[in-house]
Amino acid sequence: MQAMLPRLSDGPSIYDVVRSHLTRTGELDDPLLDLPDDALVAPGAVRWAPGAVDGVMTHHTSGCDGVAAAQVPCTTRLVVDAAADPSERNLRALHVELSRVSPLGYVDDLLGAVAGAEPSPEGLHAVARWLVTTSPHRRAVKIGIALLGMVGFDADDADVVWTLALHEEFTLFASVALARNDDKPDEMLWQLARRLHGWGRIHCVERLATVDDDRIKDWLLRDGFRNTVMVEYLAWTAATAGDLVGVLRADPDREQLTAAGEILTALLSEGPTSDIGTYDDGEEAVGLFVEHLVADDGTLDDFAAVEAIYDFLQDDGAWATAARARWSPVRARIVEEFCTDILRRDHWPALVAEGLRSDDRRVFARADSAAAELGIDTFDVHVARIVRDPLGCSWFRAWAQADTMRAELLASLTRDLLPLDELTGGGLDARCASGAPAAHRALEWSLQALGEHPGVGGDLLLAGLCSPGTRHRGAAMESLSLWPRTAWPAAAREALADLAATDPDPGNRPRARRLLDDGCP
Repeated sequence: MQAMLPRLSDGPSIYDVVRSHLTRTGELDDPLLDLPDDALVAPGAVRWAPGAVDGVMTHHTSGCDGVAAAQVPCTTRLVVDAAADPSERNLRALHVELSRVSPLGYVDDLLGAVAGAEPSPEGLHAVARWLVTTSPHRRAVKIGIALLGMVGFDADDADVVWTLALHEEFTLFASVALARNDDKPDEMLWQLARRLHGWGRIHCVERLATVDDDRIKDWLLRDGFRNTVMVEYLAWTAATAGDLVGVLRADPDREQLTAAGEILTALLSEGPTSDIGTYDDGEEAVGLFVEHLVADDGTLDDFAAVEAIYDFLQDDGAWATAARARWSPVRARIVEEFCTDILRRDHWPALVAEGLRSDDRRVFARADSAAAELGIDTFDVHVARIVRDPLGCSWFRAWAQADTMRAELLASLTRDLLPLDELTGGGLDARCASGAPAAHRALEWSLQALGEHPGVGGDLLLAGLCSPGTRHRGAAMESLSLWPRTAWPAAAREALADLAATDPDPGNRPRARRLLDDGCP
């Protein structure tokens, strides 16, 4: 039962908001659901996806925050005081302290210190439950979840924490607390991961790295690695925990073969995550995958995977060379020959044509990527898509295939289809450019591409120079640096002089001055 402690905010708590957006199927109706403390984000500041800040910190930093850790003694005292005497004064002081800094930098030390102080379990539970259910601030809620997980669940605590876990801002903390208080933690993490798709799924799946349940292992390999952040984060876990090489040694079905291709493609990418170089069965898995495709017509997903394998085997860079250090040169050469034969099959153009007619974005993207590799011209396809959806992603590929005549057409479409006045108006001192992010991206692609077409779209570059969007100004300057000065629009020098003197971005001022002086950005 929830402890009867005072609410310190008149508005809804985070728990209230999340609970009100649960669907009948047990998921959130909006994965990007706004939280009560989102209003604290400064106008114009970058908005992170749910769980992204904690995800980046846990994967790409040490996670240790000296400033936050220094607060552990004070915070411990506030927790213990509130547990002993849950007065409004003590609770308010604790809540203010917990809301100040990210808990990732000190939560483990705090839990250890609180446990060592031996507060009343009943009092600590009441304070933790109070934080979890009444706070409008995510940092305080996260610490409340951690404390509740440590002191132990009571009554419907698991349901409360599960509800918060469905919002991926809290999955990292909630999954740890839930697993600590569940007699079947792997099953619980699996069920939770299936309902999540971003950082929340990543955190859950990583905790299944040593699972021995065949149902969960099969799911990891078929679908569990897919997420909306980056497949690379979970590819290694899926390959190892899901026994990818064991499946490939047998007779994988079509779904397993497609998933294997996606996993291997991710492992063959250089990046900050575990990759093919740290996957002990990598050489065998790649070889087996390609061998299965020798006797299979193959899909566009297979084409993408085989292309990635071929590129990896051809790559003589430091990372790829080190990743292949333990591979058999003979086997690598055989796999490369298989890849070459597969990529030269006659049926790919027909599959590409079919995929380019699809309204499914993923299918179209696969077809378009294969078309680029096969040298199939898709300019007209992308122009048609631009006309249907000016804020879509076809601008980049259309510009990549443009000659001068095509560039004139794309410049005209940029003028006619994009809200240029909205995107570039307001002056350099505007707080931020208005308009949808997709529209800004579309204009930026055009501004960047115009550098390859001197004399085309000079008015667009001038508009870019006057845009409140810093990236627009930078792209316009970069393109002008590629044009001979004789092709510059008449007003370009005046616009650059204004940027050199008044651009609110200090990096753009010297760029504008150098461009005026010697033509270099």
